[in-house]
Amino acid sequence: MNTSIKSVPLLNISLAVLSAVLIFFIPQFSVIFLLVLLVNLGVTLLGCKTFSPDLLQINRILVGLLFIFSSFMKGIDPLGTKYKMLDYFAVYGIEWLGNLAFLMAIAMIAAEFIVGFCLTINVLPRWGVLGATLLMGFFTLTTF
Repeated sequence: MNTSIKSVPLLNISLAVLSAVLIFFIPQFSVIFLLVLLVNLGVTLLGCKTFSPDLLQINRILVGLLFIFSSFMKGIDPLGTKYKMLDYFAVYGIEWLGNLAFLMAIAMIAAEFIVGFCLTINVLPRWGVLGATLLMGFFTLTTF
């Protein structure tokens, strides 16, 4: 195996740790966080012709743990998640969904946990990746 391919996972892990440290200690510099993640993606895509199985496994587990952590944080206060959903409904002009906000919050928390569990222990990996992609796409669009 080429040494440059072996060094890519180590570089990815170090960039991810650096970005986490930056966002933890300097939260107002989220642009730096995004730039570090873009560099991480660029190194991954340009640094090797094929993805290392170790790199894929590490990233799958990290994303799964992120989803589990997020679901636990939302699960601690499902009413807070409901109120946040009501805020989004008001912004998008779909207040008529307000009666379903609590059920939607519970379903979203459950979906996040299930996707994180599937990714972390590699059960139904295609469904886990599809669920993670859909949830991240939804949250990204909602955040913008």
